[in-house]
Amino acid sequence: MITTCLVSGRRIGPAGPPAAAVPWDVGFDPLLLEACNLLPVHAAVFRRPAAARLDPALPSLEDWDFWLRLVREHRYRFTRVDEPTAVYHLIPESGSMITAITGGAAAMARFSALVRRTWARWPATTPRSARFRSYLGIMYWQALSLLATGQPPDPHYYLRTVRALEHAWRNPGAEASLPELIALAVRGEDADGRHAA
Repeated sequence: MITTCLVSGRRIGPAGPPAAAVPWDVGFDPLLLEACNLLPVHAAVFRRPAAARLDPALPSLEDWDFWLRLVREHRYRFTRVDEPTAVYHLIPESGSMITAITGGAAAMARFSALVRRTWARWPATTPRSARFRSYLGIMYWQALSLLATGQPPDPHYYLRTVRALEHAWRNPGAEASLPELIALAVRGEDADGRHAA
């Protein structure tokens, strides 16, 4: 079961999520999962324990590797529940993974190398999923370009990119505009060049 995860830039208490929380609510497709991690780390619940385990040798992205293993080796299917059940606190001073990799070009380059390592471990099974991997490469290139000029990418650049990828995956006519949409996502802008909410 996959659920919506709320991403918040401040701590969410028992009173509920602030209006500024961004829902991580991306549809699931096992072939698109080959291109990018569609699930935030806390967004899956299992009725039975999986035979697969997280790989402790991975410094990061062990969750994506786990999802791929479940789908490929254990034939898991995921059901989406349209309800938030988890909160990911994206707070700069808390030292999250996203904060760490957007902190500088060297950290971003190391992380994108780990993505390529995951791709090598789990080769694409279709030409389309292989092609969509190149769009994720565009995202990292755009983020590195910003970091090289001293500008951080938008805090939600990855989620915005994944949403654009999922939209184009489900609507093939939208694929032609993906490179431009990814550049906007990394900068945190909408299609009109305004800062996205």
